[in-house]
Amino acid sequence: MRSRRRRSADDQLAELLRVSKTVSPGWRTSSATIALPGRAVTSGGVTWLVHFHVYGMRLLLTRASKVEFTCGFTVGVSKRLTPRQRARLRRDGWYARVRDRLRRLGYSGDWERAPFGPFAHFTKRVRSINEVPLAVAALDSVTGAVEGPSNKKMQQTRHG
Repeated sequence: MRSRRRRSADDQLAELLRVSKTVSPGWRTSSATIALPGRAVTSGGVTWLVHFHVYGMRLLLTRASKVEFTCGFTVGVSKRLTPRQRARLRRDGWYARVRDRLRRLGYSGDWERAPFGPFAHFTKRVRSINEVPLAVAALDSVTGAVEGPSNKKMQQTRHG
């Protein structure tokens, strides 16, 4: 008996795109997403998980002529915050500072409350597929905006 080799998730997703051309007439690719595994970023005395993604979506999901591209990322806590941490981040204006830094980089979005803790989704439109590599290359700027310029100094002060 021949053993079946398990296909990677990347192969399975590529296969879905191929299948879209073979199923009933009218089916077509409506969107595609690429993502980077999450990064742990420490800022404001809290470890945050930052997940980056870029997606392209047809206008009206099936319109053939135009694809819109968006760079985005989510920021969430790695573990539930204590009431003291929540109060300190709010009092220090940490959420607003991060949001304002990201807006200066061209991202829109804001912080939300979620059952597991503070959560944010920020996005930025890019004009064409040609701009996607530049947007991906700029992700270190995004991570820097979450970490903040004084984060290293603050950690040094706390740890000696």
